[in-house]
Amino acid sequence: MEQLKIMRLKDEAINSRQEILDKITAENRGYTEAEKVKVDKLKNEIDGFEADLRKHEADLVAQGFSSPEEIKAAISGIPAELGSFHPVADSSISRGFQPRGYVTEHKNFAEFVHDARFKPESLRTMSVGVGTSGGFTVPDQFVAQIFAVTPQSSIVRPRAQMVPGLEGSPDAKTEIPALDHSAGIHGGIEVSWIAEGGEKPATEPELDLITLEPQEVAAHLIVTDKLLRNSQANLSVFLEKTFREAIFCAEDVACLTGNGVGMPLGVLNSPARINVARAGAGAVAYADIANMISSFTPDSWTKGVWVCSLSVLPQLMVMVDAGNHRVFEGKDNMKGLPPALLGIPIIFTGRVPVLGTPGDLMLCDFSYYLLKEGFGPSVEASPHLYFKENKTIIKAFHNVDGEPWLTAPLTLEDSVTQVSPFVCLL
Repeated sequence: MEQLKIMRLKDEAINSRQEILDKITAENRGYTEAEKVKVDKLKNEIDGFEADLRKHEADLVAQGFSSPEEIKAAISGIPAELGSFHPVADSSISRGFQPRGYVTEHKNFAEFVHDARFKPESLRTMSVGVGTSGGFTVPDQFVAQIFAVTPQSSIVRPRAQMVPGLEGSPDAKTEIPALDHSAGIHGGIEVSWIAEGGEKPATEPELDLITLEPQEVAAHLIVTDKLLRNSQANLSVFLEKTFREAIFCAEDVACLTGNGVGMPLGVLNSPARINVARAGAGAVAYADIANMISSFTPDSWTKGVWVCSLSVLPQLMVMVDAGNHRVFEGKDNMKGLPPALLGIPIIFTGRVPVLGTPGDLMLCDFSYYLLKEGFGPSVEASPHLYFKENKTIIKAFHNVDGEPWLTAPLTLEDSVTQVSPFVCLL
């Protein structure tokens, strides 16, 4: 495409300018007259290329390409024939949702939903687009937009250990081996110093199995048929944001507080957690913070995060240690510096219980948490319930299960001290 040619020419001009700068820096001198003329010419060329690219991006926005991902795909020339299959280069922002090489010609997500509602036959002709549990598989070009996973939008998923679904049976049960740390921090493995020629001791680690079976999590909303037909560009942004926030909120709540029945097993109900009794009812004290950290797995200090109810914030803002030093650091979110509690990042949320309730403050290392993806993400659009009112129910869903990768707290090498990557204030 013409845009790719412009991008290549721009890169070549930048590289040529950098070569001149590197040369005069290495020789510790100023520009020669010829070099100055060439650098000025290259700068003008670069400015011209950037102007051309900005103009093209503006044209794409006018055509209905609303997101950076869509614009990037359009500029790079990704083919989008209906039902075509092409590898997707980067799925990092849709963590856990593996690309299937399935793309369509739809310009935005709302247009895809429109066809799921009014032209389902056009999607059913592509067998890959129809899920075994109903609904139409979301094309790769929209997965990264709708399910964009960041530490701001999702608490557990971007920090958890992802377990891929089985090829052909994504919702099947999967058993993950885990060391039984109740038998010691190394799961019953014994280590000995052996004299020269001495007999090596036999060790047999104690193993547990953690079973993960993806369960459906879904969000739905109702829109008028008229809006779905006529306002797709604007509706698409709304649908993407609404479904993303609703589904990740439900997933976080389950992974943090779920009972494991038809949903992930949450940290708060895991047998691997350590509970710390609070010093005073309905409050969080400095002694609680200290006791929680002392029960936290030592190798998790650089990976852990506090997960805290927003209702606890007023108490943390005035909390001081024994030396009358404030323990809460507000940092600067505008500069990407998250708030911290005694040096460990803290996430304030409404996805855990309120102040004074067990779990209002948790200290977690989610690298010890398993998330297994199943079928999805998919979309359904049905007029049946609101047929007389000319309205459509849109449902977005996927299947997932999760559980801590431990079955009990860890016992340290001293055979006495118990710690856990999941510590909850009661």
